[in-house]
Amino acid sequence: MTTHLPGTPDLPEADPPPAEPPAGWPTGDLPLSRSDLQRFRTELATVAPDRTSAEMLLGELGVPPRRLPSFHSTSEHAWFEVFRALEAGIVAQPCRRLLAAALARYPANGVFRDLHDRFLAGRPGDPAPSMTGAGRTSPPPPLPPPASPASPAPTAPPPHAPTVFLAHDGEEQSKVRALAELLTAAGFTPWVGSEMVTGGSRRDLVVRRAVLDCDFFVPCLSARVLGRPSQLHREIRIALDRADELPDHVVFIVPARLDECDLPADLQEYQWVDLFAAGGIDQLLRALRASTPSARNSRSGPSGR
Repeated sequence: MTTHLPGTPDLPEADPPPAEPPAGWPTGDLPLSRSDLQRFRTELATVAPDRTSAEMLLGELGVPPRRLPSFHSTSEHAWFEVFRALEAGIVAQPCRRLLAAALARYPANGVFRDLHDRFLAGRPGDPAPSMTGAGRTSPPPPLPPPASPASPAPTAPPPHAPTVFLAHDGEEQSKVRALAELLTAAGFTPWVGSEMVTGGSRRDLVVRRAVLDCDFFVPCLSARVLGRPSQLHREIRIALDRADELPDHVVFIVPARLDECDLPADLQEYQWVDLFAAGGIDQLLRALRASTPSARNSRSGPSGR
């Protein structure tokens, strides 16, 4: 069949994309076509547009943080690099496991549900469809994906979990929410600012009390936020006043950089962690776990010995 354009010769129609996975894709994985892979990749770039949220998803597959791209460019390009690494076989059945992890985080996402229903429903491991009427098959009901055996589902923190105040600007809300999920899964209670203030409350008083009462203060810093007025600066000043009242050996302020930026002068004496770098989340968790209230109480003096 040809396409007729006025004033031009007949041109053959473009061939449709192949229905099979690209050559070289790990065997035994979901049989996603090139267009399905691109659709999956684009949706992942939408729901996980930064390194923190991507590390949260890919960590459930066992992808080493050092294999993640920097996310300094666009999220689409970063996820393209992620899929290149997956195609190289760094983990087994990458699409099947990544789809399960994505559905566990975003169960209402239409793209993830469609891929599940098309490639997983009715296959081994999924319940058989039920029969309705004379030989007609009803589609299987939506099912939550199986949890990865290597990464148990996050559980609620214990009643006395250490509280972590995540000071941030509204422009970084998506990154901070992803960080809050990781902290909750690790046994901490994150405090994420305006989301914790109920209607009718005096916001400044509530935030000030939260900073003074928390176990850790983690200012989430980025170049675009530090260069302009923000509530973040006020919260940092409150935390610095609180830190002045604590013994020298107590870790209270742990700056967290979301990108390459210069710390404010008042914070430069504190060792920071880079959440955009490989292993940044692990560095933050190590700092918090080594300085929990129980660990502090076991120390006998300012030196920590």
